[in-house]
Formats: sequence, C-alpha cells, structure tokens
Amino acid sequence: PPPPPPPHPQFDRRRQRQMCIRDRVPAGRVYAVDIQPEMLAIIRKRMQRRSVENVMPVKGEVDDPRLPERAVDAVLVVDAYHEFAYPYEMMSGIVRSLRPGGKVFLIEYRGEDLRIPIKPLHKMTQQQAIAEMQAVGLVWVETRHFLPTQHFMVFEKPDLPASHFKDLLRTSRNGEDSPGNSPGLVPAPARARGKNRLLPAAP
Repeated sequence: PPPPPPPHPQFDRRRQRQMCIRDRVPAGRVYAVDIQPEMLAIIRKRMQRRSVENVMPVKGEVDDPRLPERAVDAVLVVDAYHEFAYPYEMMSGIVRSLRPGGKVFLIEYRGEDLRIPIKPLHKMTQQQAIAEMQAVGLVWVETRHFLPTQHFMVFEKPDLPASHFKDLLRTSRNGEDSPGNSPGLVPAPARARGKNRLLPAAP
C-alpha cells in the first residue's frame, strides 16, 4: 500500500458529525457494542434524551462482540482495536457477524508518523493492521486519507462459507494453527492488553 500522507492541517468537525451512523441509516439498525455496562448505560440515556429508536446496545465480552451471525452490513471500530484483550477472537466474532461483502471500517492512529503525539502502544501501522485483518479472513480494500492523524482503513468479508470463519476461531482456541503459527506471520510484542498481536514475518 502507498505510504500515508502527512497530517491534514485541519479537520472539519461538521464532517465528524455527519458520520453519526444512526442518522445515516434511519431505516436500519445500529448495534452499539461495549463490554462495560457503564458505557451502555450512557448510550441508553442518550437514546432516551434524543428519542433514538434504531440503536440497540449490546453487552459484549472481551473475546466476543455477541452480534447476530451473518446479519451485519458494516462495522465501525474507532481507536479501539488496539485495546482489545483478545483481538483475534474479537475480530473473528465480528467477521462471523458480517454478511458476505460486509465491510469493517478500522480507524487507528498512524503508527508510521512519529509526529503524532500518541504513545506507540495506542497506534498502528497500516502494514500491521492489514496483516491482522487478513489473519481473520478480511480483505483490505482501501485506506482513505481524510483524517489528520489516523488511518481510515476499509476491509471486506469475502463470500466464503460460514464454516470457513468458524474454523479460523476454532483452530485459534485449540492452539493448532493459531495466528502466531500461520505462514508469513509471527507474534508481535503485546501492546495494551493484546494477546495475539500479529506482524508480518521478516522475509
């Protein structure tokens, strides 16, 4: 993939507000997943205050988003993936929830850019993100360059049998063909609480 551009000098906050998902899919359903009951309580209060009816709070687990299988069109993960305690298991659950052709929009601070004043363990390079998403069966589509300090990466779930993605998670839990033992991938040092962080193997 091409190297990321330098940070944009300004970011239009109106564009950020326009990205509010609930307003973009008035006839659809938005699953708001969090593992902390306190955060879900805040969401419910906001829903009540704003009379929102198309958002469904979901109490996830550290290794399972608890989303319905093959029922989701798109997943947005903003500055959260690097905090997953079990990134491989969590992403496997997300992939299972996607319909074929469904998208994952992954936003993370750019690890390649030393000018961004964020601790390294809270950033990711595009190369690392692509490798880890490929490990759960996602295909990198593009990286959009409109955020000042973050990657906006788009991944897609290929049209494969549901058993394919279940096998990925099963072998990981059994330790047989876990990501760290997959060809071309090696475990990277744990960042945050991550257990199965991946990086491309050196040639």
